[in-house]
Amino acid sequence: MANTKVKYSDDGGKTWFDLKEINGSFGRVLCSYTGRIWIFYLKPEYLITDPYHYGSYVFNFKIFYIYSDDFGFSWSDEFCMDSYLDFVFEAPIDVIEHYNGSIIISFYRALGGLITPWIGISNDLCQNWTYIHG
Repeated sequence: MANTKVKYSDDGGKTWFDLKEINGSFGRVLCSYTGRIWIFYLKPEYLITDPYHYGSYVFNFKIFYIYSDDFGFSWSDEFCMDSYLDFVFEAPIDVIEHYNGSIIISFYRALGGLITPWIGISNDLCQNWTYIHG
């Protein structure tokens, strides 16, 4: 799995600087109205038996996130969106902040050979999530 590198430019894209490298893939960045920078990404948690290919295993991916309140100089610990969900996540599709402060992330869930769209909504800075099946 490739790592996600987040870079920034302060001169209109002429030069770029590393902001953060994450041991995960498909990273999505959200710059909040409050100034907080969020990074959401996929990371394998453990191997599970592949029910469609006898003797094979697949990774159970989870969506993790970190944040910075000081323009990326320091970062929070890593958090799992919801570690109790036993989904095999596919890539997060998009993440936005609603004008009321809610954070909304869309993603695909792959389980049992079926891939379905989902939305996660947090109204308390990612402490708790509500999920809506698409």
